[in-house]
Amino acid sequence: MKIVDGRFIYEMHECSSCDGKGEVEEFIDCPNDRMTMRGKKCSHCDTTNKHHHLISTGKMKSCGHCEGSGKVMENDCDSISREMWESLTFKVYRTNRPMTLNDAYYGFGCVWSCTDYGAHKNLTDDQLIAEIKKGGSMIQPTKIVDKEGNICDHIGIVCKDQGYVVHAVNKEGQVIG
Repeated sequence: MKIVDGRFIYEMHECSSCDGKGEVEEFIDCPNDRMTMRGKKCSHCDTTNKHHHLISTGKMKSCGHCEGSGKVMENDCDSISREMWESLTFKVYRTNRPMTLNDAYYGFGCVWSCTDYGAHKNLTDDQLIAEIKKGGSMIQPTKIVDKEGNICDHIGIVCKDQGYVVHAVNKEGQVIG
């Protein structure tokens, strides 16, 4: 994945299901699948779990995710690299508003939110931005692009009384998401 003219360009990458080999081990369902083992080992597959009783056939089969090619096309749900995350522009917006239910628990429409019980108030803007950049792993492009596929103008860190919310903001100053 790379950024060209403010848009993500997706590339082929190694399939995560088969680690790029194009083949995966073949399994069949155990006759005792979904039966409670109550701490005892299953006589067919040796598991003690209730679910996911599988028996290996010892054979390899073509990977169903990449159809045996070992490569798949990236998409909006893959993670961007840390370098891409850190290359974005960050701005801090300090408010004294309370955290909403969405901010504290759900996080709809934001990159992520953090309830730190006011610890961010002791950080300067540069320290807070460094903290956000450091925590930016596993960020999906879908969180920071608009409906047309353009990357956000900047990442807005909105500080509230008990934490902060990280938003993608477009050129018009509107939150993406």
